[in-house]
Amino acid sequence: MNKSVKLLLIICFFTALPAFAQTQLNTKGLFTFVRVLPIPSDFEIGPGQINKDGSSFFVGLTDGDLENMEDLHSDVYRVNVTSDVNAIPITGLEIPNAIDSLRFFQASASDNDAYIVFVVNAWAGWNDNELAIVKRQPSGAFGGMRMLTEVNKEHFSDAYPWLSGDANRLYFSQDFKLMYSERSSPDSLFSSPKPVDFVGDVQLEIVSAWLPPDEKSIFLLANNRIYKSTRKSTTEPFSFPSLWTDEFKDFYFVAGLSFAPDKKTMYIYHSDETSQHILQYQLSKGKAW
Repeated sequence: MNKSVKLLLIICFFTALPAFAQTQLNTKGLFTFVRVLPIPSDFEIGPGQINKDGSSFFVGLTDGDLENMEDLHSDVYRVNVTSDVNAIPITGLEIPNAIDSLRFFQASASDNDAYIVFVVNAWAGWNDNELAIVKRQPSGAFGGMRMLTEVNKEHFSDAYPWLSGDANRLYFSQDFKLMYSERSSPDSLFSSPKPVDFVGDVQLEIVSAWLPPDEKSIFLLANNRIYKSTRKSTTEPFSFPSLWTDEFKDFYFVAGLSFAPDKKTMYIYHSDETSQHILQYQLSKGKAW
């Protein structure tokens, strides 16, 4: 990203907070609303995730002539969520992508942001969502985008990935069914995906899921409700999902939740008929796991 673009984003950074946030985004339940992440208002915002150390939120953003759907450009961006006033608020990863080519969103990073898995969509419908991966190069740039052809299923939506810290385990939603795939090393291909094992017959239409580092809990978003499952070890199935909170049930649409390492700070994607936001909430009591 060149300096002029960075400057423009810094200027926009402080003007992107919606005025209605404090009232309309409060909930009655486990969480207290904190803020809307300040993302420039000239972007269309896709779902994303906080990174493993809690310093950055990775989000897919699209700009251009959004009204006429022309001259569109999409990238994965790093949004600084620390208190470092000297940090650039938002920067693009500059994943190679021609104008009007692909839309990037729903990014999940491994430890040290070494690998990022995200959704690619060629400006088509839900069933054209596919997963791709990029690796951070020694220069710091992200390149070598590879479609996860061993995981993606034609005519199905492969979406909302969660990538483990070592980049070897992948959870994602495939047409509202939660899938799992693994590999022996970051240089290997992922295995053929299989449904995540739960105790009992789970009939939820799972939009997205997120796991903590030990992978012994899982948070599921289905029908704007958050469910939680646990297990004693990673070789066992997850317990039957129990409703954790339904305080977002009346929102137009929420998806893509993730937690910071403090186990209390939650980020979640919210959209309505006219806008999209990344919302930050704080667990009022206790910790999430």
